[in-house]
Amino acid sequence: MDLRKINLDAAAAIETGDLARAEALIGQLQAARPGHPQILYLLGLLRVREGRHTEAIPLLEMALRASPSNVSLLVHLGNALQALARFEEAISLYNAALNLNPGLIDALNNRGNALAALNRFDQALTDFDHAIALAPDNIHGRTNRAAALYHLGRYGAALTEYEHVGRLQPDLPGLVGRTALAALYECDWIRMEHIKSDIQARLAAGEPVLEPWTPISY
Repeated sequence: MDLRKINLDAAAAIETGDLARAEALIGQLQAARPGHPQILYLLGLLRVREGRHTEAIPLLEMALRASPSNVSLLVHLGNALQALARFEEAISLYNAALNLNPGLIDALNNRGNALAALNRFDQALTDFDHAIALAPDNIHGRTNRAAALYHLGRYGAALTEYEHVGRLQPDLPGLVGRTALAALYECDWIRMEHIKSDIQARLAAGEPVLEPWTPISY
């Protein structure tokens, strides 16, 4: 049995969303090397992707004890904690990951989201700005930055950011409605007129105009 290949195949299956295959492959690894930290990490990551965050946390914590400088582990454990609204704990883990690698875009975005959830929008905006400086077309960074600007009452800047996102990904769920809200609060009636026809077309097609973001980036 080629355990290295099975390990790589399981990681690839998680990445592509083939979670049933990942479960089967990880089962083979567990049978061969029960309790191995890398296998615990894979199983924890699988549970995160399945939305089973409560189960994921102890698995990732055990893996992290064996590899405390693993930045990917730090970020994924932070993501699991954030999904359970344990924001301060998540921020501590993102801090640790960013201390090891300041250029981790997912850690910057996700720390920003945790800060935003605590209404610390100025600090969140700093993280989103940093993420965008590293990857200007990063959709998560752009949408998160727009939301932070909106909550800070900087509606014109939020509107401009949402419009930038629209050029990058016009079909992003919820974008039209959020762009419209920013234009409305900015009292920008000219831009509102441009947005209105798009809203009407989407409503006529039965498409939702406002949908929740999925702020955590994996």
